[in-house]
Amino acid sequence: MVSINKIRTAIRIKFALPDASGRTQSKIVGIPHNTMIRLSARLDRAAITHEIAEELTDSELMVKLYPSIVHNNRSKRAPNIEHIMTELTKPRGKGTTKAVLYLEYVAEDPKTAMSRSHFYRNINKVLKRSKLVMKQLHAAGEAVFIDYAGYQVFYRKSNKKVWVKVFVAVLGASKKVFAWATYGEKTVHWIDGMTRMFEDFGGVPEVVAMDNAKALVTKPGLIPIFTKNVESLEEHYGCFMDTSRPRSPQDKSHAELGVKFVTQRILVPMMRNHTFFSLEEINDYLTKEIAVLNNTPFQGLPISRNDLFEKNEKTVLNPLPTTPYQMVVDWLRQKVLPNYCNPPIESE
Repeated sequence: MVSINKIRTAIRIKFALPDASGRTQSKIVGIPHNTMIRLSARLDRAAITHEIAEELTDSELMVKLYPSIVHNNRSKRAPNIEHIMTELTKPRGKGTTKAVLYLEYVAEDPKTAMSRSHFYRNINKVLKRSKLVMKQLHAAGEAVFIDYAGYQVFYRKSNKKVWVKVFVAVLGASKKVFAWATYGEKTVHWIDGMTRMFEDFGGVPEVVAMDNAKALVTKPGLIPIFTKNVESLEEHYGCFMDTSRPRSPQDKSHAELGVKFVTQRILVPMMRNHTFFSLEEINDYLTKEIAVLNNTPFQGLPISRNDLFEKNEKTVLNPLPTTPYQMVVDWLRQKVLPNYCNPPIESE
């Protein structure tokens, strides 16, 4: 359908240049030739002149030109967006596809139901506007994406600034966010962030997706080689550690977007408006603000990250191990005898 501004321009050109051909008029208006002919015919059938069009509002003019289309669009029943988003983010194999959701929607009342294309168009608009998904939907409990924010924060100690880094994690399905400040990005800090992340979520996702940080990865590639502590963490929590391709941040786009949200909505305002005197104060503030962010509804939706997490993702996460993970700080290499027996222990 032609925009209302193009329609008003076409009406002015039609009556200002009545002797001009349809092709000439369409070129001036900036619409296809056939569209100009059909619009001119609608104006003649509705007996709308330039003077009448000027007195009508945009809505009134559209009703006169396209009465059947406007009436049909207004009489169509809007789908239940909250229910649809909940179904699309359920665990793999337990959710419902868009096609089935549309059939259920039509079955409620076929007379007031949208067409399939109109239904899909409305759903896709909501998905795009709410930033709920990017290129694909992740099943509940499938993956968590982790990264460190590039924006650093600090606290004051003896009139000096002590700079710290912020660890950020985002669940793939519900988009629930976790953030924690550490003194750096060494292996001990990454593992501290991940263990606290698992405790905050109350479970362990199947995959932990990360970049190729030197503190985590010894050798990147299709089958990366992790550091000893990361391998031990993977075994302890029973999850799978996965890395993105080198120089391909889009592979962990959820983490990149989560870092953007945390930086813009929390880190920048907190450093502008607050002064901190310890790392504990920073983490207390982060915990409160992250809770607010997770409870804030998505744009255009009456549902939040925590709502999706509680409905779909919390119950499908793998359980936490009974004992906490302990960092490996020392490795002992011991040669084995040729007969594959341990050397005898000398008694005192």
